[in-house]
Amino acid sequence: MKKLLILSILIINSLLACTKMKQEIKGNFVNPNGETELAAFMKSIHDETLLAKVACLKGEKYTFTTEEQTIFTSDAADPDKVASERYQMFGQAYLNSLDAYKKASNTDLEDSYNQMVGACENCHQALCPGPLVRVKRLYL
Repeated sequence: MKKLLILSILIINSLLACTKMKQEIKGNFVNPNGETELAAFMKSIHDETLLAKVACLKGEKYTFTTEEQTIFTSDAADPDKVASERYQMFGQAYLNSLDAYKKASNTDLEDSYNQMVGACENCHQALCPGPLVRVKRLYL
């Protein structure tokens, strides 16, 4: 009986130790150095654009909550690229397309949504091609 009790305690302690270890192992394993503010912003915009896609499919307009100007003010992995005139031009094109989406009537909603995604695609083709597959999935 004593052996069973000791064995049970050892098993429970092992399980608890594993649970604690799993809780301590957190972080971004895609990038061991963490993620930049710009990357976090882009992920946020991506997630909201997915919500806008679902809304468009229902004939509704989604209200974006992410602060748009963050596209210009976020710290980036390559600050020179973000400071470039080219990035500024693509960023402004995205903001213009986002504004057009926000002002679009229900009849123009899908078209303005796809133009907004197109602005994302254009920038990523020119400056940061890594997320292109994810961007292209955003089209209606």
